Formats: sequence, C-alpha cells, structure tokens
Amino acid sequence: MLSWRLCGMELVFYSLGVSEAIVESDCLVAVNSIKSLDQDLSPLSAIILDVKSSLTTANNFQLQFADRQDNMVAHRLAGLGLHSNIHCNWFSIAPDSFWMP
Repeated sequence: MLSWRLCGMELVFYSLGVSEAIVESDCLVAVNSIKSLDQDLSPLSAIILDVKSSLTTANNFQLQFADRQDNMVAHRLAGLGLHSNIHCNWFSIAPDSFWMP
C-alpha cells in the first residue's frame, strides 16, 4: 500500500513540477524498514525494496516518521477517502468536507 501511494505521489509531484518533498508516515515499522540498510526478509520485502528504490532515484525526497497527532492532515484525508463513495481528484484546494469538523 505504501509503495502504491509513493508511486502515486511521484506522479503528482512530477506533474506539478515538485522537485523536493518530505513524505511523512505514522507507521514507524514501515519507516524504519524502508530506512534500514539491512536486507528485509519479511513478506513485504518486495514492496519495501520498491519504495527504497523510488526514494533513492528521487534524491530530494525524504521519508520520515510523524506521530498521528502530528500528522492530522493525512489522518483526516485518509478518513475522508475511506468513508466517501465519490471519486474526486484535487491538487490545490481541499474539498469543503475536509475543513468541516
């Protein structure tokens, strides 16, 4: 899942001309696995290797851990997508439902 999201973000960043980004995740296990220099032997090793490769080719992209409380925008967006039956794409202005409590 993280690999798919990262590839999607790469496409968005490329199409918007973004050359630097910090990608945050509240999954410490995933962040540590991706940042580790050790070979991953878990069932997710192919995905972890794919993400590592993507981050290596994009030199100005960093991955870092952020507590869920510190990453409420991403948490709110995930919840919005989970409970929505409407497909939408937006790049510059968040939908109204994002701003409402």
